[in-house]
Amino acid sequence: YTSSLGGWIAHRAAGQFSTKYGKIEDIVLGMEVVLPQGELIKFKTIAGASTGPLLDKLFIGGEGTLGIVTQATLKIWPIPEKRTLISYTFPSIEASFEAVREILRENIYPGVIRIYDQSETSRHFGEVENTKDKVMVIFVCEGNQKLVDLEETITREKCEKNFGADCGEAPVEHWIETRFKVTETSSMPAYKLVFDTIEVASLWENAAKLYYSVLEATGKVKGNLLITAHVSHFYPNGIGIYFTFGGVPPKGTSDLEFYQNCWNSTIKAVLDAGGSIGH
Repeated sequence: YTSSLGGWIAHRAAGQFSTKYGKIEDIVLGMEVVLPQGELIKFKTIAGASTGPLLDKLFIGGEGTLGIVTQATLKIWPIPEKRTLISYTFPSIEASFEAVREILRENIYPGVIRIYDQSETSRHFGEVENTKDKVMVIFVCEGNQKLVDLEETITREKCEKNFGADCGEAPVEHWIETRFKVTETSSMPAYKLVFDTIEVASLWENAAKLYYSVLEATGKVKGNLLITAHVSHFYPNGIGIYFTFGGVPPKGTSDLEFYQNCWNSTIKAVLDAGGSIGH
């Protein structure tokens, strides 16, 4: 992997623990930027600001087009006293969405929340008992011991209220052990498969509609063999959802045409359902 602090800032990155700690724009406190003409700008570290606009925010997500970030000051946290691993399966994507929405509404923010639709649950957790045709949700709660205990209590309460079935720690441990393995996707080009993952965002009220709309629209693209989804970034008012498609271009269709058809169908379905690009 090629991953750097400057890269995170340049493309407004979100890490796997963003639900608790925030995205990079929430973590940057100050930075130094070199403008195209060579001028150096320093945005000093401050506690807060009530005057604006905040010009430093222009460079977070600017992809290096406005300037190059050469130095940054970030928030840091104590090493967590405790970490608790939780997983539940749900009968539907709607039930999983509602459970997580209710957790966040209580101002409870686990470090990790990940929702896998039925297809992704089958691929990643097929060996876990009672996961057939279910939606898997995993949680990592970490931090101060007393707060983690409270997070666990409320997380379990909301999951069970929404028909969740406890699957223990094993699915979360499996994710932790395999989250950076790319052997599956690395092998796809050898089979002439064209694939990609598209990240979008939705308000809670539109999330289920958007999910089903994309599955239907992109599933109909000629040559497409799969369209699956997982959700790994959450906000009080909505979610960041990742759709993965893959297939073999039909005869007479180039790889690029097939790729564009899948993208176009996904984005149109997202926009028609009230969603937005990126998250």
